[in-house]
Amino acid sequence: MGIRDISPPERRYSAAERDAARLSLPKSRFFPILGLGTQMGSEQNPIPSTICTCARPDAVLKVVTLQSKDKQLSRDNNARICIELKGRQSSKARVAAANRIVSAVGSLFTLIHPTNCQEFLSYQIEKGLISGTSVQVEALEQLESLTRSADMFLDAFMEKIRSYLIISDSATARIFYLLPFVLQNEDLFNACSFFRSCCSQYSFMGGDARKAALCEPKREPADEVERLGFENVVLQSFRVVEAIAGEPGQERRFRQHLRAWGLDYDDRVGFGIRHRQRLGERIRWLQEARDSAAAHGRRRRKTPFTLFEAMEAQQLADTVLSSAVWSTAESLGRTGHESELAFLLSNMYQDPSNPSWVTDRQLFRGKSAVDLVQAPKGLAKVARHYNKRRRERPVFSVH
Repeated sequence: MGIRDISPPERRYSAAERDAARLSLPKSRFFPILGLGTQMGSEQNPIPSTICTCARPDAVLKVVTLQSKDKQLSRDNNARICIELKGRQSSKARVAAANRIVSAVGSLFTLIHPTNCQEFLSYQIEKGLISGTSVQVEALEQLESLTRSADMFLDAFMEKIRSYLIISDSATARIFYLLPFVLQNEDLFNACSFFRSCCSQYSFMGGDARKAALCEPKREPADEVERLGFENVVLQSFRVVEAIAGEPGQERRFRQHLRAWGLDYDDRVGFGIRHRQRLGERIRWLQEARDSAAAHGRRRRKTPFTLFEAMEAQQLADTVLSSAVWSTAESLGRTGHESELAFLLSNMYQDPSNPSWVTDRQLFRGKSAVDLVQAPKGLAKVARHYNKRRRERPVFSVH
């Protein structure tokens, strides 16, 4: 007796149709980022054709909108970020490039938005599925049915298509302003990846988690799982610092390494007056903590890391990485079309009373904020000007 096809008629495809789809898909250069939504854009500040231009890998990121016959889905804001790769690449290289971009976006999300790291995925689609700036959800469903052999997982996939996370416009704009700098610097990319791993199980960046650690600074892990989790925070935190400044060695040389990333060895870091110490000293503490937890596969510590120690290690990694990322962005000019830069800057530095202030050439002696950030040191000037105006006019949004 032959095998009977009991799948719904709309999901029945011939072997030839499936082979054609599977052969054409790897040639595509388009990858929506699943799991990340956005609400950026308004009548006063419309979304430009490109919101982020990257050089390595060569790509542009755009906003596309999911449309569907499902009226419930259509009522919501369903904007997604779509990667368009440039240049000639093999199918394997295209997937690797898209995955690298999405990994950097996820890592910056963790750094910019204080929460547990989020899992974003790149999903390759054919160019023909994009009509202008929109993608039909039913077309994605058909693509998945054609190119995947297990239709039983189609419902789970469609749920993934529909679900997404949205953060503030300011935070989203900062992610895509910083993205090219992280992608073109291997040290920054690695440090961001380590930080994402550092926050994967425990995140002490939010106010509630920090308050809990400060209230019970000597609390030890409840079990082996939690002990391993605290150890991972410490180990990955040091990997973040090490990727940026290397291992602490001779003090004068280590000071130079930190200074190159916009960090000062003597800056005070920590919580409360009693716990604040010089940055260089805390990094040396973190190195010793790492060694005590991972010395040739053995624990040298007699006691586990406390909740406070895990939090302090993660906060130290955040301090070093944030400074390094922004210092790099400030020391280099940001590439991209003027409309892209204006859109990102106006969302990063919001002035509701004057959304177009970033293009005003009267503010900086014949140059606008957009002009400044295209040259080294320009972003710092824009930030100082914005913060000064915000102090004078508290109605500004907080950066």
